[in-house]
Amino acid sequence: MGQEGGAPTPSGFARIRDSALYRVVGTGFLVLLLQIPVGLIAHTIDERRMTKDAAVAEVTRTWGGSQELAGPILTVPSIERWLDVAGKPQQRTVVRRFLPRTLSVRGRAETEVRRRGIFDVPLFVAQLRIEGTFMLPDASRFASRPEDILWQRASLSYGIADPKAIRACSPLSLDARRVAFEPGPGAADFLGSGLHAPLPGPGRPGTLLPFAFDLTLGGSGRLAVVPVGDETVVALASPWPDPSFDGAWLPVERRVGAEGFEATWRVLDLGRNFPSSWVAAEVDRPRLSAASFGVTLLSPVDTYRTNERAVKYQLLFLGLTFLGFTLFELLAPVRLHPFQYLLVGLALCSCPSRSRLAFRARTASRLRWSSPW
Repeated sequence: MGQEGGAPTPSGFARIRDSALYRVVGTGFLVLLLQIPVGLIAHTIDERRMTKDAAVAEVTRTWGGSQELAGPILTVPSIERWLDVAGKPQQRTVVRRFLPRTLSVRGRAETEVRRRGIFDVPLFVAQLRIEGTFMLPDASRFASRPEDILWQRASLSYGIADPKAIRACSPLSLDARRVAFEPGPGAADFLGSGLHAPLPGPGRPGTLLPFAFDLTLGGSGRLAVVPVGDETVVALASPWPDPSFDGAWLPVERRVGAEGFEATWRVLDLGRNFPSSWVAAEVDRPRLSAASFGVTLLSPVDTYRTNERAVKYQLLFLGLTFLGFTLFELLAPVRLHPFQYLLVGLALCSCPSRSRLAFRARTASRLRWSSPW
């Protein structure tokens, strides 16, 4: 009730509405209320992400997935003999594996983008020259007599993560000989998949054996190499302008530009976590893979990653915006209706993310028939 001759006394509700506590509590309630549309948007982004992953998996299943090259590895079995506690002779066959003294992998990866629906999938076809030298082990590397070393069963294996993507492979050149590769990792079955070539009588023990072959390999996403040589040199080039160099080593030399990239790695055996020779299953494929390095072909603009970041930071966007409105109300003789807060909050939550998703779907759908994928 107002007083005579003076300003009217504000009601209790008006005093509460004009208080700072009311504005802070009301703003917090609106932020919590806006988590409902934010959750719906996050669910839509997750669905689109899963659909994209399924589309990428479908393309890579037919074209070729991420490629990791491990090898070559020389496998030589031998017979070990001993006497048991009763003095009876016993024997067993032991498999020993040897890595090359030097390894060089040089090549170029030509790239293209295929589409599955509205999604783009970067693919590559790498043309590689793989060469190096082995030091053929002598009898001192075996716990056997020289005549018990089974050189006629020796083989050379090369691990490839997705061998169905092999486009071409030349015969293996060993000094003056040429040996055709056969499917599968052969005696080095721990590699999982790849190629192998039988090497009966590879040469005189203790001498250097040079090797070389050409490999054309398709794939998608990542191309990596395991540094199995005592000295490994890898040189890769590609017209893809957005590479991501990853793995256990970064390139010692690199050049990245709009026309593509060139990168060179040099790795010594002193920096890896496996030896140059071992017996049977002392080293497995995961241990080799832990030392791999290479390059991943990134998409320069990932709409879904951008939207995921916007959703993660939405509390910051809402909080700073509403804080500015609250300070404006406290410092200026202007009052904003809660509905105005709500409209601004909905615009912050939905418009940037949903507009990007809708624009992506509309523009990509116009191009989905331009490719057989």
